Amino acid sequence: MYSIKIKSNIALFLLSLVLLFPGCVYYTFHSGSLTNMKTIVIKPVKNNTLQYGLESIVESALKSGFVQDGRLSLVNNNGDIVISSTVKNFKKEAYDYDASENVKSYKVSLTISVSIKGKGLEKAIYKGDMSDWVTEDATTFDLEKAKEDVSKKISDDIIEKIFSYW
Repeated sequence: MYSIKIKSNIALFLLSLVLLFPGCVYYTFHSGSLTNMKTIVIKPVKNNTLQYGLESIVESALKSGFVQDGRLSLVNNNGDIVISSTVKNFKKEAYDYDASENVKSYKVSLTISVSIKGKGLEKAIYKGDMSDWVTEDATTFDLEKAKEDVSKKISDDIIEKIFSYW
């Protein structure tokens, strides 16, 4: 009778292990994994706006962002991850006024279409539009600096998007 109790306890223990272990198996909601991804290619940025040179500013911000981040090495071709982007919209508008209705600050916004693909992944890491904006004081407003600042914010958003997929 004692051995039957031990056998039933062992059987119960084994059954509980079988029921518990499937929950410990690695599972991901993504179609692939980025753990083996080490390099990134940033394709030349296209510009569909009338802002001359904006594509260069955005591309430079993207490249600088990945170099500063350091988790992926920037390469010219055959990268594990490829970013393609197009500047879709750029806008500078009054953001804030003083009591005399003079502009106190400007809002500069940028929208780009982004496609981020990983080598060997079934689905794109990200495909869609990304937007961001900055404000600048009207008395010291510098359009080129505002373009650089908003491009850096977009670059940071793209880096975050890639590593949140990880």
